[in-house]
Amino acid sequence: MAVYDVDDALSTARSQHTSNAGVRQSLNPRAESSNRYDRPIEAAQESGLPIIDISPYLDPTSSSSARREKAQAINAACTNYGFFYLTGHGIPSSKLDEIIDLARRFFALPLEEKNKIKRFDAGGPEGGDSARGYQGLGENVTQGLQDMQEAIDFYAPWSGAVEQGDGGPGTRKTLQGPNLWPSKPSELRGVYEEYIESVTEVGRALTRAMGAALELGSAEGGNGEDEDEDVFVRHCDESFWVMRMINYPPLPASAKSSDQSEPSESAGVQKEKEEDLNQFSCGAHTDYGCVTLLLTDPTPEALQVQLKDGSWLPADPIPGAFVVNIGDMIERWTNGIWKSTMHRVIHRGDGGVNGVEGGGRVSVPFFFEPNFDAMPLFPVAGHPIIEHCFRAVAAVPEIKEVFIVGYYEESVFQPFINTVSTTWPQLSVKYLREYQALGTAGGLYHFRDVILKGRPEKLFVLNADICSSFPLQEMLRLFDDKDAEAVMLGTRVANESASNFGCIVSDAHTKRVLHYVEKPESHISNLINCGVYLFSTECIFPAIRSAIKRRTERPRLLSYPSSENLESSFYQGEDDDEDKANLVIRLEQDVLSDIADSRQFFVLESKDFWRQIKTAGSAVPANALYLLKAFQTGSEELAAPSANIIPPVYIHPSAHIDPTAKLGPNVSIGPRVTVGAGVRIKESIVLEDSEIKHDACVMYTIIGWHSKVGAWARVEGTALPVTNHSTSIVKNGVKVQSITILGKDCVVGDEVRVQNCVCLPYKELKRDVANEVIM
Repeated sequence: MAVYDVDDALSTARSQHTSNAGVRQSLNPRAESSNRYDRPIEAAQESGLPIIDISPYLDPTSSSSARREKAQAINAACTNYGFFYLTGHGIPSSKLDEIIDLARRFFALPLEEKNKIKRFDAGGPEGGDSARGYQGLGENVTQGLQDMQEAIDFYAPWSGAVEQGDGGPGTRKTLQGPNLWPSKPSELRGVYEEYIESVTEVGRALTRAMGAALELGSAEGGNGEDEDEDVFVRHCDESFWVMRMINYPPLPASAKSSDQSEPSESAGVQKEKEEDLNQFSCGAHTDYGCVTLLLTDPTPEALQVQLKDGSWLPADPIPGAFVVNIGDMIERWTNGIWKSTMHRVIHRGDGGVNGVEGGGRVSVPFFFEPNFDAMPLFPVAGHPIIEHCFRAVAAVPEIKEVFIVGYYEESVFQPFINTVSTTWPQLSVKYLREYQALGTAGGLYHFRDVILKGRPEKLFVLNADICSSFPLQEMLRLFDDKDAEAVMLGTRVANESASNFGCIVSDAHTKRVLHYVEKPESHISNLINCGVYLFSTECIFPAIRSAIKRRTERPRLLSYPSSENLESSFYQGEDDDEDKANLVIRLEQDVLSDIADSRQFFVLESKDFWRQIKTAGSAVPANALYLLKAFQTGSEELAAPSANIIPPVYIHPSAHIDPTAKLGPNVSIGPRVTVGAGVRIKESIVLEDSEIKHDACVMYTIIGWHSKVGAWARVEGTALPVTNHSTSIVKNGVKVQSITILGKDCVVGDEVRVQNCVCLPYKELKRDVANEVIM
């Protein structure tokens, strides 16, 4: 059995796709300050959440000052709350009332009628779509607990799904195909499709305002307000929206009241007592995507928002207004300047709502998401980073089951899971989604029941943000030879670099781990932790349980997992259950030291290649290492050496390379790439649908999707030894990236030179630039 923690790798890959790494450097200081707009600019309800009128961004004749005022209000709301009310959206109140009324009428139908559009179980015999359609009461799960809700899910049309199956009755096409609309009420579909068009326009207007609020365009010296507003819109012009029509029946009398705290088990771990089920209509969570526009009936005190001090604030509905909150993707895009806020639903009800006997709280959240072109599975040496892990796992006959653990929606990974399940049919591959980042150990413990269902004796744990040969067979042999309880993979690095990693003190003869310290302040060893582990299941889960107990019995350092650079604060108090429930349990910091002190813990020292993939630029040396491995093993995927191909080089079969172009060493060319005559490329990754025009030079660079490099242009980074674990260099006293990165849809003009730069998506470079982050 193997488990992958993909959160760090996803963060790295998203920075490749959106050049997230440059956001913090380029944010205008006015936007960085969290104190400039401590008080909401707009009038607020008693709840304290601001009310923002979006109409200036829907009216083309509105003044710049009016739009600027609303942008400042959005900055304040997103910085301080992550939630606000939205008015002035132009959708008549009568239309909003009709949306709620039609939803209530559907949920009042008999279960037999609702099940006519029931969404299919993944891999079930029915075939069809496992995401669109009706979801019954208790089928939605948050934090491992069943939610007291029923719902219909609708998605934007999409034709890019991947089939799973042999084309027969069991074949599924995830997310592909039409939405499953109910036949009753008969008018529901027409009204809702019209509503979707209207609320999508509101979403676009809102993202324009959000771009202006951050002042990203102005920060780069761009064209001012228009360029500010365009920052998010161009990622959302073909939004892959999701709409969910939800009914929350009143909670049973046994469910706890809203003034009680969360379950006190640490790290969001599921309690084993059945009595803890169904105490929320929807458990505490953040939304994973971009922006949510919530329409709800007048039920008060149901939706609750968690404030910075951990308390819960009711977000009661305001007639004619949306409740808006930002999601995890916006938090990442802004590098944590804006926060994705925890929220929950507790609908106690009184057995009847709005005169409907037994009625529940009805809400219709509209998730305005980015275009469906995100690439969390960034390709290195022609394959997604995580696929290199799978190749090593598939070579171990004892491994039958693989779990991918992360906190993104399952649909992001489904095409990849379909592919690896077909390539290695002996592996059962499942994705386990965290409701929020829990840390590696927290994620393992949260899903322990699923992981242990097949009664495995041993458990591999691999971090997906590393590049390695993954000697899993050797680790397994050492585990058996030593009758071990835990084995970790280690490697030697230069003494001056060791303190950047977890350091291992081991017995040179027995290989037993004597001491382990994560990123020590002083030098103790140059043998470091590679992030690959093999545990006895009887060792790891009790060790995590002990770590949880220690963390909850002492004053705690509560850290926010979205960014290592965010503030951390000490929280004390015997009854601080909210704090305990949100702790992150980290394998390296909280668990491994204790295993080293009390267990049969050994280290396998690897002499083969290894490095972290923590930054966007680190994909280039990782690409070189994986290509070299493929070359040494005689992989047929690589291009044949020739006068103009210096191995190792990977060229996708659909790419067009002019015979006079010279490539290599360590070059990966993606699908449908065009490389012109006389081009020189080395130590670089060129992603799909890009074009390198004649006589251009590309070195130590990542060329993003759909980008163009002009004739006689030169795009280059700085050469660093592949063993160097940093991709930064110092130029004129300033630390800059050694690898040049062009984001998606960038254009480099003819005869333009770009050196040591990170260029965010959709930029056109018409002049020479060096050592800059280009917004």
